[in-house]
Amino acid sequence: MANPEIQPMLDAIGFVVDTPTVVRNEVIDELSFRLFGNYPNPFNPTTNIKFSISETQQIEIIVYDILGKKIKQLLNNNIESGIHEVEWYGDDELGYKVSSGIYFYTIKSRDKAIFSKMILQK
Repeated sequence: MANPEIQPMLDAIGFVVDTPTVVRNEVIDELSFRLFGNYPNPFNPTTNIKFSISETQQIEIIVYDILGKKIKQLLNNNIESGIHEVEWYGDDELGYKVSSGIYFYTIKSRDKAIFSKMILQK
């Protein structure tokens, strides 16, 4: 983002910063299952995804490319309640570095899912 040519291009294509999208199957207590997003965003070469849960449960975090193809599963474990972070190194399941672009990620519990996007800028 230090390049002065980037912001005018983002403005020209109508890019706006947005917040995570919550998919609700029922009324969700925002304090119990929350995605704080990833930082830094845009990132290079790594980013941290921060989230909180109110009770111990199975949590899955998956990164997808712009076409919806699964890139990497970052987490699939029983996680204790509290605030947690997972780091993504910008690689796929085989350990190869992925290209610059927009990536989506989802955090899922047994009955909830939250989606957001991040930008890898090389």
